[in-house]
Amino acid sequence: RFGKKMHNYAMNHRCMPYPIMGKEMWPVARPLGKFSRTITEEEHLKLIQFVADPDLHFWRQAVKYHKGSTREQWQEEWTNWLWFLWFTGASSKDAAEMQAEHIKWDKGCIEYKRGKWFLPDEHKPARVGIAKGGDFAALLNRLPKSGPLFPLLSGRKSWGRARTMGYMCKAAGIPHTTPHGYRFSWAERADEGGMDVKHRMANLGHSTVQMAEHYSEGADIIPPSIEVIDGGLKAA
Repeated sequence: RFGKKMHNYAMNHRCMPYPIMGKEMWPVARPLGKFSRTITEEEHLKLIQFVADPDLHFWRQAVKYHKGSTREQWQEEWTNWLWFLWFTGASSKDAAEMQAEHIKWDKGCIEYKRGKWFLPDEHKPARVGIAKGGDFAALLNRLPKSGPLFPLLSGRKSWGRARTMGYMCKAAGIPHTTPHGYRFSWAERADEGGMDVKHRMANLGHSTVQMAEHYSEGADIIPPSIEVIDGGLKAA
C-alpha cells in the first residue's frame, strides 16, 4: 500500500514520465475501513455542552502553552469550531485554517481549495451552501471578519486537535472519535436528506462519486413513496 502511494505521489507531481507498474500489477490491499466513526447529533450536542464550561482543565492547559490567550477564548473557539464542522463537514485541517475571505456572501456559500490537494488549480473549489437567515449564517457572523476564522486552532496540528477531542470525548462519556467523524456525519445526513451526489461532492471537495458514496455509506436511507414520485394514479 505504501509503495503504491509513493508511486502515485511521484506521478501526480510529475516526478516520473510514466507509470512503472500497471494498475493490475499492484497487490490487492486489504481495505482499512474508516479512520474515524460518525458523530451523531446527540454526541455533538453533548460535546457542545461539555466545552461550554470555561473552567475546564483543557482551557487552563491551553493557556499555559499558548501565552497571551485566555480560557474564554479557547472555550468559545472550540464551541464555534465544532459547530462549523457540523454545518460544513470540512476536514479538521481545512476547517481550522478557514479564512473569512472564503465566505462569499454574494454567492451564498463558502468557497475554498482543500489543503490536501497536490495540484489545487486543477480542482474546482469546494463549496458549502449558506442558508439565508439560518443557524450557519448566524455562526459565520459571530466569527472574525478577516483572516483566520479560528486563529487559535489554526496554530495547532491536526493530531493535536484530534488528541484534545479524544480527551473531551472520554470526559464527556462519548465513545472515542476524531474531528473527521464530523465529515462522515455531514455526508450521511446529506444523503439521508436527499441531497444528490454531485452536491455532496461539491460540498466535501470530492472528485469521484466513489469517494462521496464511501463517506455516506452509513446513511439510513428511506426512499420516497412511488406515489410521490409519479403523482399517484392517473385517471383513465
